[in-house]
Amino acid sequence: MAKLSLQGLGKQFAQSSILNDINLEIASGEFIVLVGPSGCGKSTLLRILAGLEEADQGQVILDGRSINRLPPRERNMALVFQDYALYPHKTVYDNLAFGLSIRGTPEPEIKLKVHAAADMLQIKELLQRKPAALSGGQRQRVAIGRALVREAQLFLFDEPLSNLDAKLRTEMRMEIKRLHQRLAKTMIYVTHDQVEAMTLADRIAVINHGRIEQLGTPADIYQSPATTFVAGFMGAPPMNLLQLPLQWSSNRATAFIAGQSVPAHHLKSDVDQEITLGIRPEHLNLNNPDPASRLSLKASVELVEPLGAETIVTLSLGEHAANLKPHTVQARLPGNPPLLPGQKLEISVAYDHLHWFDSASGIRIPTVPGNSAA
Repeated sequence: MAKLSLQGLGKQFAQSSILNDINLEIASGEFIVLVGPSGCGKSTLLRILAGLEEADQGQVILDGRSINRLPPRERNMALVFQDYALYPHKTVYDNLAFGLSIRGTPEPEIKLKVHAAADMLQIKELLQRKPAALSGGQRQRVAIGRALVREAQLFLFDEPLSNLDAKLRTEMRMEIKRLHQRLAKTMIYVTHDQVEAMTLADRIAVINHGRIEQLGTPADIYQSPATTFVAGFMGAPPMNLLQLPLQWSSNRATAFIAGQSVPAHHLKSDVDQEITLGIRPEHLNLNNPDPASRLSLKASVELVEPLGAETIVTLSLGEHAANLKPHTVQARLPGNPPLLPGQKLEISVAYDHLHWFDSASGIRIPTVPGNSAA
């Protein structure tokens, strides 16, 4: 069992606040991903959990007991680093066995655990090699294997795949997911890669400037981002975010994009005279099968990026309306549509796929499904 509770954690370096009032409940066996841009505080949070940094405020509670004062060796956590941290002069076997050896584990038990981990990670044939003779993916497997042999309560991963190429990252991501399914251990994984976060996590904590902006399942985070930061960070390409003027009449709001009116009657009158509209690239289409439930916009093609199964198209909205500031959006279209730069076309999006945010605070404004245009 490894139930973890983070209560009001804070950390400062010099005069800078790195973490601010972090509160997070992690269930036993859960896979939590901490995601955010470089410098947001996610790695510092992981180091506090491991005991490598000390929190200035708050408590780390593991299975009902505060571990703030416990040294790293007594926390029963295994940490996998970004740079592997292998001993270059030792063989793979000795790297895997090192932690057990210094704890006085009997040699027959060490051999059993090392071979079990090597089998699980498919590195048994590498046990007599040294790190210099291994590929990046093999080194990362050894680093994970070193954590496995400890049979820790909790596994901590600090951007373990960031040094690998794209193909290896995909392969190792699958290995880590399989590992979690097999072990059913509590795992906390730090990354700035939103694809890793979406594919690995049971729940994602999106961190910005030392605070958790949103905590939820990958589907929650993607489909209902709580703020414009989360909306713009999660997704590839990210959500299109457009700042639009609002016009009020009889307590009913209408937004305007490229000269086109967009009903926004769900908005309350305390919303300012500007609103931020969010549209996922995959929700923009080249046809409009149901005009009553979709918003249609004229556009001009700026850039076409074919990716095989899909194409990313950058579009300019607003050049058809005089004296209006053009908006740029990206659309993710299936296949390889015959589009050329400069081409004029019409795109559409379902009203139910529009996301609305307060421009001043960046906070999501709830909508009622099916009533966005009501």
